[in-house]
Parts: sequence; C-alpha cells; structure tokens
Amino acid sequence: KDFAEIVRADSMPDAVKKSFASALKKDSVLLAPACASFDMFNSFEERGKEFKSEVLSLESEVGSKTDSRLQTQDSRL
Repeated sequence: KDFAEIVRADSMPDAVKKSFASALKKDSVLLAPACASFDMFNSFEERGKEFKSEVLSLESEVGSKTDSRLQTQDSRL
C-alpha cells in the first residue's frame, strides 16, 4: 500500500502552506497533530478553527475559488 507523506510544521500557517504545496488535485489534507498543542491553542476546537481560517486565507491569497484542491469539509469549524 501507498503511505501518506508526513510533513513537520512549526505553525498552522506553515502547515497549511506546506500541505497545499505538496497536495495534488483531488488530494485531501488531514490535520493530524502528533501531540497535544496546549502551548499554542486552548482546545482542539480552537486548533480546528485556526486550520480552517488558514485554509480560507490561502484560498484568498492564491485566488483559488476555481481550484478544487481548497475545500473545507467541516461546516462546524
């Protein structure tokens, strides 16, 4: 089986930009922190909102409303 690439990032903006750069069309990007992030976020909800915010920011930056690679799936965030 094929395995997903694991990428280390130092911040949420860094994680989103790196994942976008390595994603191919129709790929999904999974936010899967390797450890707790209470030093950066108060909760997993806050971390998820930051992830969504960075994805939407990147969408604006690259003008990718037509780029199917940028789609947020979870409307709760």
